[in-house]
Amino acid sequence: MFPKKISHPFLDADDPEKISYVEEIKIILTNDIKEAKKQLTFMEPILNNLKGSRDKYLAHNDKEYFYGKVDPSWDFPISFNDVNTLITIAGDFSNKMLTYLTNRSIIYQS
Repeated sequence: MFPKKISHPFLDADDPEKISYVEEIKIILTNDIKEAKKQLTFMEPILNNLKGSRDKYLAHNDKEYFYGKVDPSWDFPISFNDVNTLITIAGDFSNKMLTYLTNRSIIYQS
C-alpha cells in the first residue's frame, strides 16, 4: 500500500500556489513503526495516568474519587504538557502516514 519513495512538495509561505522546493523521501515503514513503538514506551506513564483517571473517575465513578474523598489528579497526574505531548506524537505519526499515502499533510494545533 505504501510507495518506496515520494516526492513531497513544500509550498512557499508567501505564495501558497508556488512550490518552494521538492524533497525526495525514501519510505522505510519498518523504521517508522520501530520509532512509533519507542515513543509509545516513552508515553506509557502518561497513558497509564490517563487510563487510570478514566477508569476510576470518568467512566466508572469509583466512590473514593466520585464523592470527592480523593482527587484523581493525586493518583493519576496529567499536565497540559502531557496532553500536548500525546497530541503532538499522535499527530506527527498520523501526518507522516498521510504524507506517505497521499503526499499531503495537515496542519494541526492543540
